[in-house]
Amino acid sequence: MKNGLIGLAGALGLVSTVAVASCSDYSSGDNGAGGSGIGQAGAGGSANAGSSGAGGGSSGTAGSGGSAGSGGSSGTAGGSSNDEDAGVRSCTPDAGAGPVTGLCSSLALNTLSPLEESQLCNDTGAYFKRTISRARGCRFAAHKNAASSSAPTEEQLQASCTNVENTCGADAGPGPNLFASCSGVPATCTATIAQYTACVMDEAVLFEQGATSLVTCDMLTFANLANTATVASNAADQAQGCIAIKAACSGYFPPQIDD
Repeated sequence: MKNGLIGLAGALGLVSTVAVASCSDYSSGDNGAGGSGIGQAGAGGSANAGSSGAGGGSSGTAGSGGSAGSGGSSGTAGGSSNDEDAGVRSCTPDAGAGPVTGLCSSLALNTLSPLEESQLCNDTGAYFKRTISRARGCRFAAHKNAASSSAPTEEQLQASCTNVENTCGADAGPGPNLFASCSGVPATCTATIAQYTACVMDEAVLFEQGATSLVTCDMLTFANLANTATVASNAADQAQGCIAIKAACSGYFPPQIDD
């Protein structure tokens, strides 16, 4: 009987040991494999690999997946290619600027940015205004405005001319209210600012000569209004410097004096 009890106890102990060992196997199970997550790339950046998952827990569950990598930093924006953003390449008089514009005399016209072309036209108008005499400029402006007045009689035409000429002459500004009417530069035009300057200077001289021939307002008639229209166009077409630049730049029209 005693031996039977001992054998039963031994069997129960063996079962307990097996049970404990079995529970220990589950409670201390193999480490869960860590999931390796790949972080989503941020705008303009590269994705960072996520970290490995933690080791298996006491419950024996698989390791948690890797955390998402932080987003990459945004890429740097590319540089602007818009010519209008380019700076104006100006020179001082002792470094290559001429009497008409502050742009460097060696620059080719077809290399100018839109901003530089605009400055060149404005500088040209300012040159005409300070160079052409007030008397000649005002006479031209008076004739031109009379021609556009649609006056039905020559008396009214003359009155319109006189009014504009007197107003222009009384202006306290540096010169007559003239400006340059400019055309675009062909892509093939390699003439330089120096050549352009020679054209503008010669044109101003011819304009003065043409404006001197305009009749006084009290002598203005519908017939001789035609002379007014040719003063500015002839100056741009016949000035020696302008003839040279047109020969170098096919399809280019020099700036024309207007009011």
